[in-house]
Amino acid sequence: MDLWSRARRNYLLWLGHKLRFRRMGDWYRLTYHDMANHHGGTVANVWWHGSPVHAVKECFPAYDWQEWLFVQAPKTFWSLAKNRRRYMAWLGRRLGFRRPADWYRATTADFQRHAGGSLLGEYRSSVAATVKACFPAYPWKEWLFGRLPTGFWDDRRNCRRYMRWLGKRLGYRRLDDWYRVTYWDFTRNHGKTLLRRYRNSPAAAVMALLPRSQWCEWKFTRVPPEFWDRIENRRRYVKWLGGQLGYRRRADWARVRRKDFVAHFGGALIVRYRSCRDLLAECFPQWDWQSCHR
Repeated sequence: MDLWSRARRNYLLWLGHKLRFRRMGDWYRLTYHDMANHHGGTVANVWWHGSPVHAVKECFPAYDWQEWLFVQAPKTFWSLAKNRRRYMAWLGRRLGFRRPADWYRATTADFQRHAGGSLLGEYRSSVAATVKACFPAYPWKEWLFGRLPTGFWDDRRNCRRYMRWLGKRLGYRRLDDWYRVTYWDFTRNHGKTLLRRYRNSPAAAVMALLPRSQWCEWKFTRVPPEFWDRIENRRRYVKWLGGQLGYRRRADWARVRRKDFVAHFGGALIVRYRSCRDLLAECFPQWDWQSCHR
């Protein structure tokens, strides 16, 4: 240690005595004003760039300093990936995390309680975004965090990633399996905020996010909101029902009964009508229905 280095160290030891620092950990409380108010403003500005962190690290290099525990970390500290990773490794140990998946339990409060609020601010206060950036090799599922990054569901790729994951969770192997999905399947599997974008309709979410030439909305556990209010949807269903029942002519429809609708996903539709004939007259106005279904 040269003469000037020794002089700076002696100054800091004297300052520590004045500030009643008794343990190494007390130096985390040191501020620039402490130095400026005790004849150290010049040395702090010239040698330590006005940073208590630089001062303490130079004078006590053998101690394992955690820069984030100081009153303020150096200005460019969080811009370096190695520093972010050091903090995350330290925080993980503090929180008892042993596996990458343990980070799904991390909260904003965990960061704030452990001097990581400024790091969180680098990622728009998003725990998920912070963890992903610091551990990019792990296949993170953002919806498993307590809070999603802002605008996460705006990216359809994220929505589809979630749907693929949900399908595996539910054991779905074919597109037709999705007709069984329910509101509770989404909410129990971290998809409630995604479902809100589709008016809480699993059918609407599935049809928007999973590719298929034609979905039959009536096969879902619940049709999308106002689905049966549209005449074109009612006609689509009736034509599909005719195909299921093998009906090709008007005379075939004379045999249809309410139970046929109920047995083929149309119970919620047929209850809107006094008779099957009323529905058929609406869907096939070109045919004479006066003699049918009296």
